[in-house]
Amino acid sequence: MFSKPSVNLLLTSVFTSAFALVGTAANALTLNGSSGSWSNPIDGNFIQYQTIGEDNQIRWGNPVTPGKQSGLGFTGIDSTDIELENVFQIGILSHFNNVIYGNTAASAVNLSLDLDFAELGLKTFDFNLEIDETPNSGNCPYVSTKACSDKISFPTAFSPESFEIDGVSYTLSLVGFSYGADQSILSDFISQEYETSEAILYGKITAVENLTAFSTQPGKQVSEPQTLGGILALGLILTNRILKRDWLK
Repeated sequence: MFSKPSVNLLLTSVFTSAFALVGTAANALTLNGSSGSWSNPIDGNFIQYQTIGEDNQIRWGNPVTPGKQSGLGFTGIDSTDIELENVFQIGILSHFNNVIYGNTAASAVNLSLDLDFAELGLKTFDFNLEIDETPNSGNCPYVSTKACSDKISFPTAFSPESFEIDGVSYTLSLVGFSYGADQSILSDFISQEYETSEAILYGKITAVENLTAFSTQPGKQVSEPQTLGGILALGLILTNRILKRDWLK
């Protein structure tokens, strides 16, 4: 027959096991680093790919000044801790706006972003940037300080990545670009001629607990309170049966 301490120990074990089975959202994740690569330029002559320091670049156009092509660059970040629900910096996009001859500019290019998480491994985002390199004559379509400025446009929406850790579902999404940490998120940015303009890319991770592992039907989501209650109920039933069996001996 079970003694009272043994019963208490058994019940404690049941409750401990039940809570251990329920996924708990992490408060932070670690981004080991990020990087970006360019591909599939549309239009543009004399396309070149190069890496300067940590900046991965694509260059295009027949430059008026030798060695001064226009182009885009992306510089990733090193290891950083990420708090859930807070936006975090992924990297810096640069536009090298130099004077090139007409009809030699790229009009769009793909950027592939690789985010290496300690907990998740590699996550990749692919999206397209549109490039409007304007003629440096006539009426400028965008606010300009010298010759006519150009515009880099970003997607209006980004598809989130979904993943799971210890029974908790997360979404990783790109929030967008801005000129600085305290600035508004942009759908495009204006780049002045003869200058290098920069925009910071931000992301965000959100936890959504679905605990599909305890669902009674494939693909059906079960809320945490229901799941925990079911586990506890099962544990108490098993404990009761064990006690009755021992007492009837």
